Amino acid sequence: MSGNDAPAVQSSEKLFRVLEHLVESGGDGVTAVAEATSLPKSTVHLHLQSLRESGYVVKSDREYRPSFRLLELGHRTRDHHRVYRAGRDEVDTLARETNELVNLGIPEEGKVRLVYLREVEGESSGNPLSVSTEFEATRPRASVLSESYEHVPGKRLDMHATAMGKAILAELPTEAVDRIVDRHGLPRHTENTITSRDRLFAELESVRADGFATDVECRVNGLCCVAAVINQDDEPVGAVSVSGLADRWNGEYRERLADRVVNTAGMIEIKLAHS
Repeated sequence: MSGNDAPAVQSSEKLFRVLEHLVESGGDGVTAVAEATSLPKSTVHLHLQSLRESGYVVKSDREYRPSFRLLELGHRTRDHHRVYRAGRDEVDTLARETNELVNLGIPEEGKVRLVYLREVEGESSGNPLSVSTEFEATRPRASVLSESYEHVPGKRLDMHATAMGKAILAELPTEAVDRIVDRHGLPRHTENTITSRDRLFAELESVRADGFATDVECRVNGLCCVAAVINQDDEPVGAVSVSGLADRWNGEYRERLADRVVNTAGMIEIKLAHS
């Protein structure tokens, strides 16, 4: 980037700060946006007008809100991704079979972050892996998931704190994982989160030996997860996972879920190879 490009880049960064605040807040006036972004009101007003003219922001009275054009762009971006196209039907099937929460994700930002593409919650089907009626009556499953485990498409998470992320990291050379840790660190989410490099590498070794990765309340208390990597041309391009409540998480249950997850990842790989 040349010195002549710097003002344009800085202007773009400010515009996105304004837009991101509107998305997070749901809508605000010029003064509130300026205070939240630490930008002059005149700058905020200029960017809001530009966003409004482009159709990314709408105005109601004195409040500016993000338009649903952002939703359209997000859906189109996801729909064009090869892993999503190959995996969406497979994760839907896995959710029906296990009656659990199934996720499809990909690495992004140089594999520093995990991005969720699809989340499907299975419905009661009488499957042996299903939640028992007694358990559902005493602790509504949907409420726990919605309160603590919301994965909207596009949500980015730390690789080391998720089963899908660890499944992907286990496929990378040691030097690549070192670079990721150097760049992003190992932030703590719960008392079970991996926060040391040695423990992370030991965990990744176990993932390679087992053929799947687990998350036992590493990111969200009360929730566990098992995941398998999706490879294409010997490169980790995504992962699929099944999540369940920790109350019934045991070795046998985990193994049954792991078998299903590994099979699903394999089916997605076959679709990718023939697409």
